[in-house]
Amino acid sequence: MSNLLVKKVLSILVMACLLFSSVGVAFGATTTGTPSDIQGHWAANNMSEWIDKGFIEGYDDGNFKPDNQITRAEFIALINRSFGFTETTDIAFRDVPSDHWAHAEVAKAVKAGYISGYADGTVGSNKPISRQEVAVIVSRLLKLDVTASAVTFLDNSHIASWSKDAIDKVVASQIMMGYEADHSFKPEAPITRAEAVVTLDRAQAAQTVSYQAAGTYGPETGVETINRNVIVNVAGVTLRNMVIHGDLLLAEGIGNGDAFLKNVKVTGKVTVQGGGENSIHFDNSVLVDIIIDKKSGTGTVRILSEGTTTIALVSVNSPAILKEINSTGSGFGNVNISSSLPSGSKVTLAGSFNTVNVSSQQLQIDMPEGSIEKMNAKSTSTGMVLNLNSGAKINDLVLDAVIKMLGRGTIVVATMNIGGSTFETPPTKTDTSTPAPTSTPAPTSTPAPTSTPESTSTPAPTSTPAPTPTPGLTADEAISAAKASLTADTIRNSNTALTGVITDLTLDTSGANGTTIAWSSDNTAVLTNTGAVTRPAFTDVDVIVHLTATLTKSGGTAQTKVFEITVTKQQQSADEAISAAKASLTADTIRNSNTALTGVITDLNLDTSGANGTTIAWSSDNTDVLSNTGVVTRPAFTDGNSVVHLTATVTKSGGTPQTKDFDITVLKDTTEKDGRLLALHLSDVTFIEAFSPDTWSYKAIVPFNVTSTTITATPMNPGASIHLNYENATKQLEVGSNEVQVYVNYADRSYYDIYSVQVRRLAADVVAQAAAVATIEAYHGEDINLVEVLNTATGRNTAIAINSAFYRNAILAAATGDLDTAEEIEWMIDEVNYENEVPPADKTDLIAAIAEATTLLGNHSIGSQVGGVSQEAHDAYNLAITGASAVQAASSATQEEVDDAISALAIATSVYQSAIIVPIPTITLDGSLSNYMPMITIANVVVGNQITVYDTDGTTVIGSGQATQPALTLAIDSLTVGTHTIKVKSANQSGSPSVYSAEVSYLVQPIAILPANRISESQAHIATLANNGQVYTWGGNYGGQIGDGTTTPRQQIFAVPNLPANIIAVQAGEGYTASVTADGHIWKWGYYDLTGPKIVAGIDHVVSISAEGTNIFALKSDGTVWKFASYGTPAQVQGLDHIIAVRGEWSDVGIALKSDGTVWAWGANDNGQLGDGTRADKPVPVQVGGLPFIVDIKNGNQHTLALSVTGAVYTWGFNTMGQIGNGTENNNQLVPYEVEGLSNITQIGAGNYYSFAIDGQGNMYAWGYNENSALGVNADGGNRNTPTLMTTSLSNVIAITGGEGSTSIALQSNGDVWTWGSSSDGRLGSGEVSGRNTPGKVANFNLFNDPMTPLAVAVSGVKEGAFYKDAGSLNPTWVDAPNTSSTATLNTNGQGEIAYTKGTSITAEGSYTLKITTTLLSNPSLNVNQYIHFNIDRTAPTVTVVGSNNIVLSNFVQVMASSNEVTELYMVLKSQNITDLNSIKTAAGSKVGAVSTANTTGYLYMYDGSVGIYVVYAVDAAGNISAPSADIQIVNPA
Repeated sequence: MSNLLVKKVLSILVMACLLFSSVGVAFGATTTGTPSDIQGHWAANNMSEWIDKGFIEGYDDGNFKPDNQITRAEFIALINRSFGFTETTDIAFRDVPSDHWAHAEVAKAVKAGYISGYADGTVGSNKPISRQEVAVIVSRLLKLDVTASAVTFLDNSHIASWSKDAIDKVVASQIMMGYEADHSFKPEAPITRAEAVVTLDRAQAAQTVSYQAAGTYGPETGVETINRNVIVNVAGVTLRNMVIHGDLLLAEGIGNGDAFLKNVKVTGKVTVQGGGENSIHFDNSVLVDIIIDKKSGTGTVRILSEGTTTIALVSVNSPAILKEINSTGSGFGNVNISSSLPSGSKVTLAGSFNTVNVSSQQLQIDMPEGSIEKMNAKSTSTGMVLNLNSGAKINDLVLDAVIKMLGRGTIVVATMNIGGSTFETPPTKTDTSTPAPTSTPAPTSTPAPTSTPESTSTPAPTSTPAPTPTPGLTADEAISAAKASLTADTIRNSNTALTGVITDLTLDTSGANGTTIAWSSDNTAVLTNTGAVTRPAFTDVDVIVHLTATLTKSGGTAQTKVFEITVTKQQQSADEAISAAKASLTADTIRNSNTALTGVITDLNLDTSGANGTTIAWSSDNTDVLSNTGVVTRPAFTDGNSVVHLTATVTKSGGTPQTKDFDITVLKDTTEKDGRLLALHLSDVTFIEAFSPDTWSYKAIVPFNVTSTTITATPMNPGASIHLNYENATKQLEVGSNEVQVYVNYADRSYYDIYSVQVRRLAADVVAQAAAVATIEAYHGEDINLVEVLNTATGRNTAIAINSAFYRNAILAAATGDLDTAEEIEWMIDEVNYENEVPPADKTDLIAAIAEATTLLGNHSIGSQVGGVSQEAHDAYNLAITGASAVQAASSATQEEVDDAISALAIATSVYQSAIIVPIPTITLDGSLSNYMPMITIANVVVGNQITVYDTDGTTVIGSGQATQPALTLAIDSLTVGTHTIKVKSANQSGSPSVYSAEVSYLVQPIAILPANRISESQAHIATLANNGQVYTWGGNYGGQIGDGTTTPRQQIFAVPNLPANIIAVQAGEGYTASVTADGHIWKWGYYDLTGPKIVAGIDHVVSISAEGTNIFALKSDGTVWKFASYGTPAQVQGLDHIIAVRGEWSDVGIALKSDGTVWAWGANDNGQLGDGTRADKPVPVQVGGLPFIVDIKNGNQHTLALSVTGAVYTWGFNTMGQIGNGTENNNQLVPYEVEGLSNITQIGAGNYYSFAIDGQGNMYAWGYNENSALGVNADGGNRNTPTLMTTSLSNVIAITGGEGSTSIALQSNGDVWTWGSSSDGRLGSGEVSGRNTPGKVANFNLFNDPMTPLAVAVSGVKEGAFYKDAGSLNPTWVDAPNTSSTATLNTNGQGEIAYTKGTSITAEGSYTLKITTTLLSNPSLNVNQYIHFNIDRTAPTVTVVGSNNIVLSNFVQVMASSNEVTELYMVLKSQNITDLNSIKTAAGSKVGAVSTANTTGYLYMYDGSVGIYVVYAVDAAGNISAPSADIQIVNPA
């Protein structure tokens, strides 16, 4: 075959692909951010909804601050937005002048009649609004007339007489509530942002009429008017004789039942979400806009139009039947069948319709009777089947898609803008000669009638009568006279002039002499045609609007008059001016001639006058270097650079001051031997690390298109000089690494310094290049597209297909590391190309592609069944295979032609696969275990297909997997709060064909963190989780479990850094701490790893953990349990599913609770821990028998508590200390025991060998091991073998637990944390040195406060518990957090506290306690004390041998010694060279001991030693080493 013929075949092949691509897809898809600080808040749902609706916003820092106060003006604005008040009236309050932001809002409130001012002529706009003021406003707003009995609160005496009636009404209406914790109303307390939102949300709900019971509503005669939205949420409801000025929702609660509207007019939207196939009846009614939107999978709804009913527009979003019965009115007007309707849906139309627009694909439309004036099948309606019964008629059918028409109905005219449609009964007339028309617009809805105006308490003033028409005027004369009388004064309303409009205009539509006036604005966004004014923002400019009046009168010629209106911009408030001025204050505005604030060498420009009329005050924290006026005094060269903190305070009269901080680095002064650069710049190059004169080495990465860079350098010392080894100071850049060097010669020419910049020039596609280099380095002869990979690796196209075999051989022959860079790979390619000639074309891949295509074509028959293809798709693909086969047979085909044939056939294969008819997947979501991380079940899928789950945007993947059966279940990734639209794509392994499920809405609620997940205690430390997501720890720290980077016990509460913000649970383990995040990950720190928190690898989708021992038990969102040691790899526990809780404390036992209320256990069973009546260990879970339906489980060390649904407590397992509660000790309980004396229990908890229970009245019971009074029963410390009532002031407990270290912890409903028992390692949390036998509150600590009490500062210079001997002096210092201040005292050797200033030197030997008190400036009553204990010890200890100095050698030798301090003891051969502590430790080996108390005896042991003369050294905590002891002679036995 000649090359010309090959090219012709290729051309045919490409055309086949293009032709084939027009066949279309047989089945396919049927077609912001919440502030972090509302997560877990009691009002989170309401706040999220209001943010979504645009009623309220968060702050610029990304927070909502739900517990901040709200002013009267802000509350008024909320009401206006949420209730839609727009009309204003004239106001004259002194505190809201016309340029005040709240002026218009207050004017709306006065007009609406729910607000009035104070006697002093103000409205209190900037005052925080109190709860009783809110009650009065809401009562007026809703015109509450409920009969309310007087409400009794404990603080009734504080309720003002003027608000008492309103409070009674809003409480009776359940719009506002009291505080359950103390039964108060707090009338004078300012309402918070969260409370305001919830109150107004409830007020809005009170404005909705909801029908929740079957029956007939509305008068028998006459008409009832409802000026609210209406909801019908139950079947069997009839609404009659009504006018609804609002929206009507026929909700899901109707199910498949009926709902009737008889003589009802709805001016808003009617949404149909409920009803079945014989359901919704509209009789003699008028409806403007109907939306049919039933939830997917809930069936078809039928809408019946009867009698005189008129329906302007119906939008069909779900399967529906539209039918007219006995229609004497207009019936259905226009119908839009939406593209959101799921593929495969059916819509039935039976009646007379004006226009029907179809946008849904794979739709079946049945028309058993009736007529359609015009039907438009949009281009998206592919695959539509239209069934027209005999007698049904479509006058005008416009086709922009291929459809199939069945039946014997009549189509008068069919305009076919695309070919391929089939008709059982051909149209009477067809039109295919004209181009495809544009889509017919959806018919406009009939305008809703104007709502009846709301009545106000003050009657509207009577309008000035229109002038009496002058007798005898013609119509034109009357119009001219009316035009002349139309002046600026007649329309300006309360505005002074039309050149300065700030409020609405008066635009009458009735003119003088019986004329009519129509108004037209050329900018309705600023001035509407009715005169409503919206002023530009203060950041914009005044806007000129042209307003045209058109005057008409019957019989006359219309005349126009144009007014030029200037609408002035809003006035900027003081706070807005300050914020804008602060934003404009940047480093560039103050740096003066300095290059940057990180390299200051000259004075700064510190203006005291800011933008927008503000004033700026400057404050430097080191005026010796940088004065408050900006004068710079550089440090001496030997002193180094100085960092100064500069604060700008921006103020303006009437506003709240704001501050902005700058960190200024003032560079040290220069000398003759200064080789620093003041500035260094490389054109088109950005350093990864910003330039600093003291940094000598830099790195940079530039894109492929940067081929050179020009160097500009400025020396710090003007006498220094620059030397560059590049022509014209320009360095040429190669792909890969390039080094740029800048030499700075000293001013005295004695030497030079060098700055170096490593510039890496990338290839065209750096990600692909890196992957390709890695592929070549790891290549072992696999079947890959080697040429493509090689060219990608080098960034060039020097590798050619004909040499593939030679490249392969060269790569396999290369040693490891020989081809790990792009440069080395390029050298290899050049060498191979040089040595080898071009071989014949390689057709191996083409032959394989043809074989695969032939198999694929044969696997799918022609037809409309699942797995079938159309005749057109089959023929086009067969033609593509024929063309490729021709190229394969051509002996003269070049490699390029073969590759082109392979590519063309691949395109044809992809198109053919997309034409294969596949089943539509169906999906269901289950969030019963984890609402925010639900499971999804996908049914009706092809086995082997790849399943992908998408979030609302249609691109974010939240789950995936491969179908091994026709249905599969997947775990979805964590979802954000709000409503998500989920859909699923099913595709074969090549990605095509693919098909999408119908979309399903899924609501994610805010995560409610369980109180038990906020407190945890293990062997030695406590971990807690606050509302703000911060984890706090204190206590023992031997494994680094505190998270502060040390192993020193922490007696002060520590905020663990470097954790994500979305933590939902925390657990204190043995030597480590673990936490769970909302995205399903476990973070862990400690267990002798001091580098900080890290994600645990190998596990995800975790919803809870139990980790208070050495093992971590994790529960995943799919209900499975995983277990692993704190240092191990997660592994699934087999035999468990549908788990909702898991516990596994200190012993090697797992306890799991299933959703069916059964309890399962596995592991060690020597003490009956598994509750199965035996002592035999069980490696797999077994059910614990003898239990009712269980709702909660807890366990201690080898014993378990279970709480039943009826409030009974069951225990089993180890009972040495009475922890079972059955009145005995030392008798283990092998099966569950119902604890007597307990009832109505709502909470349980457990410690090491003890148990807790709390009943519905708040009574707390404890029993079991009472070491260190861990039970908190205020008794003698003895154990309790039956539940004992705790007598304590602690109440309202929402979580309680204990630990292995005999300390107990409880969480109150107000967020306070209480502890009792052992104080070891500071576990009580407030620095106590003695334990306590009853609960006590942890001082200055609350998990629910936000912001919380100030945390302890981070101290540098000394460490808790440290000993120092080498330091000449210690200089403890710290930095106060924003909005805090601190004071300190120092106690030396227990002699009392004296004031201490941070940074003061401490040199004398002694034992020190540094106490730092941090106070919140905004609330001085909130403070926290921090204690740091340390010692300075330079005195060596003494050591004395106790007992005989002559010891006979044996396998085990004991030596006794004492010291005057607590020391470590080391025994070494006297002959060894001892120089320091390391040499002592090396020489001693295992011969070590300790003196635990001063002047007592310590012991050393030598195993299998040797004879000789030994000495003992004592080393104290500071590292001081004693002189050697007297000789110890180890001799052989006689």
